[in-house]
Amino acid sequence: MVELITPPDEGAIAPRAARLPRVPETLAIIDAASWEALADWLGSRGRLGGRTMADLARLELIATPQFAITIGEFAGQLAVELNSLAANPMRISASLRESLKPLEDAARQSPRVADALVAALSRSSLLLRNIG
Repeated sequence: MVELITPPDEGAIAPRAARLPRVPETLAIIDAASWEALADWLGSRGRLGGRTMADLARLELIATPQFAITIGEFAGQLAVELNSLAANPMRISASLRESLKPLEDAARQSPRVADALVAALSRSSLLLRNIG
């Protein structure tokens, strides 16, 4: 069972308007950006498709380590697909790095996202090797 408590500005009742039960000790409190990423992902029924790199990076910040790596692999595949339209093969590596920039920026905040970035780079290099 998962208990979610919405941020105060998203809640249906003001804390002083009614007596509310105490928050369980095991409950995790997340910031608004993490809440938005979680709500967006749950709203899409847990699908990764149709997400931008920035969306994937936000999701990696709150994912378990194993799921963050899975998201990273998906991001690597997405980056290759997005950059396969480049006319010049020499541009692919630069464009690939630009595509993965949101993950690179988020990796500075979280070792979990850094691991996911490594997975994205590994997946993209494997796909590029198979294409070429």
